[in-house]
Amino acid sequence: MCEVFRHEMSKAVLTIYYRALEGLTGDQFKSACAHIVSTRKYTNFPMPAEFLEHVHGNPEDKALMELHVVEKAMRDHGAYSSVIFSDPVTMAVISRWEGGWPGICGIQDHEWRFARKDFVRLWGAYSTRVLPKAPAHLIGITEGNNAVSGYPDEIPKPILIAGEGVVALVSGEPISLPEADHGQD
Repeated sequence: MCEVFRHEMSKAVLTIYYRALEGLTGDQFKSACAHIVSTRKYTNFPMPAEFLEHVHGNPEDKALMELHVVEKAMRDHGAYSSVIFSDPVTMAVISRWEGGWPGICGIQDHEWRFARKDFVRLWGAYSTRVLPKAPAHLIGITEGNNAVSGYPDEIPKPILIAGEGVVALVSGEPISLPEADHGQD
């Protein structure tokens, strides 16, 4: 890469790059190098963040993908269902939202465009930090009402929302879903 970008790297800079990129596998690093060499328009040497972004993705793009998952869950399951998002950042963002899961589901259409921006901004901020402790699941209206009213046996199981709307009922313990069991609603 140094030859391609006509850059000589000092030992100190090489150490910095090594420490920043040591979490990548050899294949990930090679893939990032190939991508950068074939798509980069600038002649200066790429920063470590460009290699990492190629492998892990852009935080804003990931936030938009998670927003799509949240919007689908809102449409398909709504505020009355308790849910678990497989993405811990999404769990943290929604658990901090005013009103939690029912609160985000209750946002009116004319306010949603602002809420979308807030979600993407918060998701991006949380994705780069140590996450605050989030609950095991996000409580829906039915669970909240039944718990307060003294009907613990009438609390439905939370719904796992993973990836592009993959759904499964869970017993409160983390589960892994085999590919064949990924049902779409």
